[in-house]
Amino acid sequence: MAGRTYRDFGGKPVYPFGYGQSFTSFAYTPLTVSLVGSGQPETGVPTSGGAFDIATSFPVPE
Repeated sequence: MAGRTYRDFGGKPVYPFGYGQSFTSFAYTPLTVSLVGSGQPETGVPTSGGAFDIATSFPVPE
């Protein structure tokens, strides 16, 4: 395997170390929930009602 791994690469990197590491960002804002028909905001602590899946896709660099 000599010469076939990143450890054997002798060229100059195209991008600096850490480039592109910010793949996502999150922001939290004040949330309110109203019960259907009550017109009053919910004042309890929110809980998860079940599981969910997150799918992502991105182009593969050439």
